[in-house]
Amino acid sequence: LSAIMAKRAMVSGSGLRSSELSTKVEILRQLNERVWPHLNSKVKPVIDSILPLERACDAHARMETSQHIGKILLEVTH
Repeated sequence: LSAIMAKRAMVSGSGLRSSELSTKVEILRQLNERVWPHLNSKVKPVIDSILPLERACDAHARMETSQHIGKILLEVTH
């Protein structure tokens, strides 16, 4: 965060839910081509917890408390 502030850079986001599929595909293509090669393995998600799919209700309850830090994952086993 300090590097962003020092350079007076901006971080922005956008919701793509209502975008056309072709638009989403093009954004993904450009991310893969232009962004990810520069990041290598520097981007790692923070995982709060991993719960089995059967405990999805517990995962939602944890998310609703806003006490988690990171992703709450549901694990599907075969």
